[in-house]
Order: sequence, then structure tokens, then C-alpha cells
Amino acid sequence: MSSYEYQKQQTTFIHFEKIWKNSMIGTDTKIKITSCLSSFVEQSPGNLQQKLIRRSTHSKVNAFRERTSCNIRNFTGSGGGFRMGDKPIWEQIGSSFVQHYYHIFDTDRTQLGSLYIDASCLTWEGQQCQGKTAIVEKLSSLPFQKIQHSITSQDHQPTPDSCILSMVVGQLKADEDPIIGFHQIFILKNISDAWVCTNDMFRLALHNYG
Repeated sequence: MSSYEYQKQQTTFIHFEKIWKNSMIGTDTKIKITSCLSSFVEQSPGNLQQKLIRRSTHSKVNAFRERTSCNIRNFTGSGGGFRMGDKPIWEQIGSSFVQHYYHIFDTDRTQLGSLYIDASCLTWEGQQCQGKTAIVEKLSSLPFQKIQHSITSQDHQPTPDSCILSMVVGQLKADEDPIIGFHQIFILKNISDAWVCTNDMFRLALHNYG
């Protein structure tokens, strides 16, 4: 194995190890990532295998695997990236984030700060703000009391820097206003074992035919 391939495999393992430790993923997803990590170690060449085994997370992964009786055959690998069943892992994470985001937004949007960081940027209908405090202030000050989002479709992609790009299309109803469409884009980044939104862009689906 070349030094490049060695480094690439080690970096890939560490990336999915971080996802495994993320509290946002569900048990089913964690089980499948556990199978993925275990299989990855077993298939690595001797020198890399020993290095991965010495990582502190390895024993935790094995303990979790024993408790949940993970089956490696449930995991499917491909040259295009790690997959869990029919969905790539970034779709699992992106979908979980989207569901969590709109649940908080619809119930108490003042609590959305936990999903952003101080470097996060929001563009809301062309108005920009930066930092989780400013973002929450902006979202909390929107002129409605009640809102309900309905997701029509969502797409997720992995980025070269290990982030996730998510695009959401849906409809929303604010107070007694008519239902209207919207588009929203998120960039998600794993920081300290938690997926947060670093970039957020929102637009209502309005059309100017004039």
C-alpha cells in the first residue's frame, strides 16, 4: 500500500469514527456504522490495522457491536463511499438534521442556537447575519406566532472537506396566511462530534412575472 493510500484509508476511518460518536444519529444508523468500522479494520493491512485497533474508540465500537449483535453483512461498501443499505451515510445524517431542524423551528425557534456556531452564516430572503446569537435573533423576530413546515423533497451531498450539503424544498404555513413554497440550503459540519449548520440560505418560492 502506498503512503497516499495508507493516509487516505486512515483519514476515512477517522471521519466515520467521528460520525459514530455523534449523538444525533439514531441507533440503527450507529449499528450500521459500527459494522462499517469493524469491517474496515478487519480488511486493513497489518500495520494500519494495528494502528486503528490502538485508537481509543475501537474498544467502544466493539463493545457496542457486542451489545447490539451487529452483522457486517448489513453493511455495503462501494467505491463511491460508505453506504448503509440503500442510502449513503451523508443522506442519513442530512435527513436527520433536517427533521430535527424543522421540529425545533416549528415548536420553539428560539432554541435553534444549538444547531449553529459563532461562525455560522444565514441569508434569509436576502438579509444576511452571522453568528448563532444573531441568527436566533433574526429567526425569533420573524413576524408570525405559529408556523408549520412540510418537506416536499430533500437532497444531500458529501463535500470534499467532509461536510454535507443539503437542499430542502417544501411548503410552510405561518399563522393564518396561505400555504407557500420555500427553498432552503444547509452546509453541515461535524464539530466536536456534533453536526452543526455553518451556512444556511432560505428563500420563499415567489415568482415575479412582471
